[in-house]
Amino acid sequence: MTTAPAAPAAWRLLDPGEGPLTVDEWFTREDFPDRCEIFQGMLLMAPPPGGSHQAITTQLSAAFVVYSRANGGVALTAPIGVILASDVGFEPDVLYLTRDRAHYLRRRGVEGPPDIVVEVASRGTRRFDMETKLPTYLAHGVREVWIVDPVAKTVTVHEPDGEARVCRFGEPIPSRIVDIGTGWLESLPEVAE
Repeated sequence: MTTAPAAPAAWRLLDPGEGPLTVDEWFTREDFPDRCEIFQGMLLMAPPPGGSHQAITTQLSAAFVVYSRANGGVALTAPIGVILASDVGFEPDVLYLTRDRAHYLRRRGVEGPPDIVVEVASRGTRRFDMETKLPTYLAHGVREVWIVDPVAKTVTVHEPDGEARVCRFGEPIPSRIVDIGTGWLESLPEVAE
């Protein structure tokens, strides 16, 4: 097992009690907050997402739902747990399961790697999304990880082979799995500071 990275400064490391946590505990303990993640036995909780973050996830979710209705598969948004290993469970902002992986959707969450996960990199989560979640998703079989940067207004599609394709909001998202066009990101509402 690799050494667990330090939790991002904006994240809170929650005291799980005795020893490292398992995903089974993550789903069964009633004393954990609703929005938390587990990585290598550590329980982490990020600050709540902001307006831009939620506007982006809403637009992309809608685009994935439209695509899944026409082509099959399942589109979901947070909070939903994704189990990647006995000690790794994340809550991606948006995820998509093709028909071939739709059976991973279970009562307690998604038990296996989605085809696509989307993480909106906010100021408090950007480092953890890029340095921990991205490589972990890819190492556990996620076919595409989309990192959305609300400041640069870009979507970067990462694949296990190391290739990354970038588009700006308003350009077609360069996925090899789905065709959701621009994901309607060019029509995001203005969010005041």
